[in-house]
Amino acid sequence: MLFSQWQPAFCWLFPAHFAVKSPLLRRANVRQADSFLERMTPVLSVVCAETRRKNPTINRPIGGECALARGFAIGAMVIGLLLAVSGCSSHEDAGAAHTASQAEAASEDESVNSFVLSSQKQSVAGIQLGEVVEQRLQAQATVPGRVQYDDSRHIEVKIPTAGILLEVRVKPGSRIDEGDVLALVSSPEVGTARADVLKRKVEFDLALQKFEWKDAACNGLKQLVAAVNAGQDPQTVSEDLSALKLGTYRAEIVAAYSRYRLAQSLAAAVAGNGNSGALPGRTIQERLSERDTARAALAAVIEQSLFQATQDRDIARLELTDSDRRLKISRQMVQTLLGSSDPIPAEIDEEQLSLVEIHAPIGGTIESRTFSKRERLKQGDTLFVLANTSQLWVAAEIRELEWRALSLQPGETLKITSPALPGQQLTARLEYVGREVDPQSNAIPLVAVVSNTEGLLRPGQFVWVQLPLGAAYQGLAIPESAVVQHEGQSFLFVPEGENHFRRVNVQTGIQQGNLVEVVTGVKPGMQIVTSGAFALKSEMLLEREE
Repeated sequence: MLFSQWQPAFCWLFPAHFAVKSPLLRRANVRQADSFLERMTPVLSVVCAETRRKNPTINRPIGGECALARGFAIGAMVIGLLLAVSGCSSHEDAGAAHTASQAEAASEDESVNSFVLSSQKQSVAGIQLGEVVEQRLQAQATVPGRVQYDDSRHIEVKIPTAGILLEVRVKPGSRIDEGDVLALVSSPEVGTARADVLKRKVEFDLALQKFEWKDAACNGLKQLVAAVNAGQDPQTVSEDLSALKLGTYRAEIVAAYSRYRLAQSLAAAVAGNGNSGALPGRTIQERLSERDTARAALAAVIEQSLFQATQDRDIARLELTDSDRRLKISRQMVQTLLGSSDPIPAEIDEEQLSLVEIHAPIGGTIESRTFSKRERLKQGDTLFVLANTSQLWVAAEIRELEWRALSLQPGETLKITSPALPGQQLTARLEYVGREVDPQSNAIPLVAVVSNTEGLLRPGQFVWVQLPLGAAYQGLAIPESAVVQHEGQSFLFVPEGENHFRRVNVQTGIQQGNLVEVVTGVKPGMQIVTSGAFALKSEMLLEREE
């Protein structure tokens, strides 16, 4: 740049012509001078060459140029200098001039940061004012998540045994209650197991009846023996104990007791006549012997009957216990096959023992159905997917940048948003935070429970999860729309009188929702522009260019 190289010399020669205060004007004039000299250089070269050709006497180089060319150059520079008013101070005071120019530039920047915007432009830009507020803030991290089924409310209804699907009573989307019949299946294996249950049930009933009869006979025998030992009349004993179940014990004991009573009466009769000598002594001895024999026979019958009755009762109890055990095993077998505590429904026909009703284990919605009517099924095939979606899980991951979220405790509240639900924010409850880092994703799993009674969410749906990081604190906050940036510096605008605005540089902190924390630059209650800041930024930059 020709003029820029010669500028100090011209400033020394003509100091009074270039005392211009505006740096912008000085820079513009320098550019005009340089442009003028660049256009004049080819003309001067032609003039110099032609002059040397016509007048060789002046063809002596002076400083690498001819004197005439030098004169033309000096004249051109003077003309360019007069056209370009470039502010500069004297060459001796160059340092002081540089300091003054910096002060002037700072004053100019300050004047540019403050500007005027008419009411009409403010209305078009939608300028709105607000105050800097102090409120409770908390650092947060927003991480991606997926909606999942609640494991405790999501069940795959599987076929417990091989068979044929006879009937399907539901379809995807059907809402059902717990215990509703979903399908009917015919299973020969289940039919065989149920038939065994019926057999064991009959055996148990028979064993129970036998035990009850043996137990009643044993108890009745004890009452009969008590009456005999009391010496009651045999006929009275028979009449009083006629309602008891005694079986053959009644005849045996009553007969023996009657013979004993007869022998006892005969012995008593001859014993009185023996003193008078009316009966021979042998006859008396025979009667007494018959009495003793009858007593012994009665005692033997009683002992044998009591032993036999007790043993029969114990055997019947053992048979009853064994029958009950076998019945329970049969029921457990059917329960294992069906997963149901009622192996044979009361309303089922014995001719349809192989018919299996597939019941809903929980209330909810049929999410999917796999098989159709008349298809053959294998054990373990999934018939339906049943879920209660009134409550769902939200799964997310905690990585190194969100490591402070590991301090979250079960039961804490998290905020959930979804692109499918613009403007809506859902609340979730933290269920658990994993204990191990997944080596594949290098993250720790997090699961939260979210209510879905309105059915707004679907399993597999993408959501955003806001994780609190650290403790909450009090800070200054302003709307996000109030902060703009230029050349890496964040700033906002404050009103200064009517239609006047001023730029204020700020340092921002965390962002919470649509609010931004302001660390430095503002005070509580300070009036700021909350809407239309971008339009003010554009106006400020336009004025600065001008």
